[in-house]
Amino acid sequence: MFWNALIIAIRNLLRHKTYSLINIGGLAIGIGCCLVIFIHLDHEWAYDQQHSRKDQIYRLALNRIYPEHRTSYALVPSHIGIAIRDELPQVEQVVRSFQPQADILMEIGDHQFRERKIWVADSTVGDVFDVEMVAGPDPMQALSAPFSLILTESAAKRLFPQEDPMGKMIKSDLGELMVKGICKDWPQPSHVDVDMLVSLHTFPFFSKPDYISFTVQTYLRLRPDADIQQVEAAFPGIVRQYAAGQVESRMNISFEDYLAAGNDYDYFLQPLTDIHLHSHLEGELKPNGSAKSAYLFVCVAVFILLIAVVNFMNLSTARSSERAKEVGVKKVLGSSRGLLVRQFLVESLVVSLIGFVVGLGLALELFPVIADHVGFELRTTRVYTSWFWYAAAAIPVLVGLLAGAYPAWVLSSFQPIKVLKGAFRSTNNGWILRNGLVVFQFCISMILTAATLMVYKQLQYTQEKSLGYVTEGIVSIERLGPLEDSRDALRETLLKHPSIHQAAFSNTMPGNFYFGAMFQKPENKEIVTIRGMVVDEHYAETMKMEMASGRWYEQDRADSASLILNEAAVKEFGLAGDPIGQQVRYFDGQAYGRYTVVGVVKDFHFQSLHTEIASLALFHVDSEIGGEDVLTLQVDMRDLSETLVFLEETWQEFAPQHPFIAEFLDEELAEMYLKEETDARLFGYFALLAIVIACVGLFGLSAFTTRQRAKEIGIRKVLGATSWQMVVMLSREITVLVGIALLISIPLGWWLIDEWLSGFTYHVKLGVWVFIAAGLAAWMIAIGTVGYQSLRAAQTNPADTLKQE
Repeated sequence: MFWNALIIAIRNLLRHKTYSLINIGGLAIGIGCCLVIFIHLDHEWAYDQQHSRKDQIYRLALNRIYPEHRTSYALVPSHIGIAIRDELPQVEQVVRSFQPQADILMEIGDHQFRERKIWVADSTVGDVFDVEMVAGPDPMQALSAPFSLILTESAAKRLFPQEDPMGKMIKSDLGELMVKGICKDWPQPSHVDVDMLVSLHTFPFFSKPDYISFTVQTYLRLRPDADIQQVEAAFPGIVRQYAAGQVESRMNISFEDYLAAGNDYDYFLQPLTDIHLHSHLEGELKPNGSAKSAYLFVCVAVFILLIAVVNFMNLSTARSSERAKEVGVKKVLGSSRGLLVRQFLVESLVVSLIGFVVGLGLALELFPVIADHVGFELRTTRVYTSWFWYAAAAIPVLVGLLAGAYPAWVLSSFQPIKVLKGAFRSTNNGWILRNGLVVFQFCISMILTAATLMVYKQLQYTQEKSLGYVTEGIVSIERLGPLEDSRDALRETLLKHPSIHQAAFSNTMPGNFYFGAMFQKPENKEIVTIRGMVVDEHYAETMKMEMASGRWYEQDRADSASLILNEAAVKEFGLAGDPIGQQVRYFDGQAYGRYTVVGVVKDFHFQSLHTEIASLALFHVDSEIGGEDVLTLQVDMRDLSETLVFLEETWQEFAPQHPFIAEFLDEELAEMYLKEETDARLFGYFALLAIVIACVGLFGLSAFTTRQRAKEIGIRKVLGATSWQMVVMLSREITVLVGIALLISIPLGWWLIDEWLSGFTYHVKLGVWVFIAAGLAAWMIAIGTVGYQSLRAAQTNPADTLKQE
């Protein structure tokens, strides 16, 4: 019986080639889009899943509670994790780690290079994560001594292609490192990028117990039967036991008064596998993904597939009158309703299977191209895992049943007597269903289109919004350490070039790392931690920053004990009246120093627009903080190539043994919004494909509808109607449907887009215009699709359609 139904299904597909191609094409595009999205999402969900003890690994994180606000940190004090391990039997092991904020300059023989994927960690790293050694002892031994280094296999082959790396020395900014071991490449994808593991003992700073400074990422391996809530409930007691003494000694206040003032350390645990999609704390190792975006793309995939399914259902039910006699004859010959349902479901499954095969081919061919264009990573090895083949088996079956269930039920319900007498008529229920499905298609298409417009609008906003400084033409030269006392000479030499207008020293650039600076509030002696940076007297002029009050640093003044604050810091410090001339106490971890406020710079966005402008203190390069390591230049972009050549040549004159490292500020800032740019491009692709799928189905549906109304059109033309009037008449219905879809899409789309925009502290305003634009675009495309079929029908000679009457 099945083979008979299969043969009939294939015959029907071949007999009605146009409708078969429309159905198969729509399903293929829909299924292909689904697979592309799910391959990408599988990569997002796979972060840190490869570690054998992943369910036991947690990162220790902190909500630092201040009297007027709280800040959540991925960085915690260096010894709090050790204290937790020593006090709680549920904690089996702990590993402390951090990644350098900037590239590390390294040297092997005469070869100099920069490395970013360096992870400084305890020797216990192998007891928490999967570190599989291929040469040398285990990490507990290999990283037990200072300046010890473990290379991954890929890094070892890259750095020592012709020799054994074991025991080799690598000069670096961290010191002279010895290769003590080689491990397999770090399991990917991961929230941490690792090519080199460096011993934490290399840094003497971490040997001194510290329970209140935020310096390391700490990971705990818990017992399999550990109660997470019970572990977290013990944290306040451990904080009181270990941190209270340091709070009292450093801040000259009792711990009880410290808590009563509104301060606290609220530690919590983050599952390792949740970090990538669910963690967006201060001090993340790299920008993480977004669970909200992942779930949104799941909805997009489902909606696109549903649009394709709707096409199939619409065309199948629309053709019900053509197949009515077939059903009637089969029922008269003894076919039961169950047999007819099975036959129509087999037809649906055949179409779905063919569509899946074509869609699978499209996905595998197009995904690398899309991935390369939008900028997300493809790991083809994960495409052929078990989940993929489960999906391969499930998708065509689910789609086939979903798309064919209702048409099969409708077609099998026809009464043979009415059909064979010619008394069969399409019901209003079928008309309402088809139009409802068309409304659904265009509603989804409009929401995707509106979302795409808003994502691009937000990206444009981030690119055009005034950040409080110039970004175009700002070039930074990093790693000034080798210059020592010749930095001023380098600056003066560079300024002689006509295309270099300004130059200034600092320790960082907007969008990069800003160190934490602890101050004591003047009125209540409370200790607050704000961001800090080091600048010279030329920085404001180079970056075109504006002062709110007071002055910037001046070359002829002794400003080593002076301080400039931004407007947010003035508010946080509670500096009443005029802040100029007031003193604030800076705490360096050992003692207090006094700084006099000489200026207040207008707030500028030194972090991304995702976050509110935070408090910032700008120290002079001659202060005890020091540490200027970046030369910022304002250059003429018209002669950029020649200017860059001059910059590199001049650098080689001053530091011939060190590589030239230059960055463009606008490019660095753009990297903060790569995720949004990726989302924008993906939304654009899928919104376009959703409209294409909807219009493919609408094309087939309108072709069938105009064929059904051919005699009506012929009669109206005989009675004097023009072709244009016929086009307007046939297009009026789709206009109404698009209008209904627009009304439905506005509240639903508004909620979805507003949720996405809430991830930005600074964002564009959402307006109705975006939905009107999406509705207008959908209407124009729909009218073009229906209008083409209507015009063809209207231009047909009435004699050709009426001669059989």
